Amino acid sequence: MPAADVPLTSAALRQRAADIVVTLREYRASLEKLLAIYEASLAKAKDQRDQRQEFLNRGIISRREFEDAERAVTEAQAKVDGTRREIAGADHAMAEATTARALASLSPLKRGGYEQTAVLIRFNGPASWSLKAGTAKLQEFFTATTGWASTTATRSTSPSIRTASRAGWSWTTCVRPAFPSSPPGAPSPARPQGRTSTWASPPHAS
Repeated sequence: MPAADVPLTSAALRQRAADIVVTLREYRASLEKLLAIYEASLAKAKDQRDQRQEFLNRGIISRREFEDAERAVTEAQAKVDGTRREIAGADHAMAEATTARALASLSPLKRGGYEQTAVLIRFNGPASWSLKAGTAKLQEFFTATTGWASTTATRSTSPSIRTASRAGWSWTTCVRPAFPSSPPGAPSPARPQGRTSTWASPPHAS
């Protein structure tokens, strides 16, 4: 069996999860510093825009110069918003890694087993299933039941997800329904609310 396919022990999984948490914390800290810089730039851009608004009203500058200042505010705001999303992504990834570290410390559930605590619910289904192997059957069932197709969502490529992926974690997305569009003027069919979920799973522990 190739070295890359050898199942990791629970201790190895716990250590890997701990390493991921450390890496993500460092990454989040760097984002916090970057956010402070972007927020300062945004505040400066807004001040300059307000100043140019006054100059425009007094006829000192052209509208084009004012629009340049407005564009600078938009770009600065986009950097702030993007960094905040990356911080939220890092927080989500840390929560996933922390949960996986706790799971690696638990003994495996028997087939069909169920366990619930104040912070965790575990269930081991009666049959083996994976997104890769079971998607076709799930799509067939969904299409036969609803008459609609289903699609598999794309994998996330955010920096926080890539950080965990480099550490050996498998980031996967679930299947979501894809509903047809109604012809112009026709009423829209009733549609269940599909949603895509993303989660991380470490290599199998022996």
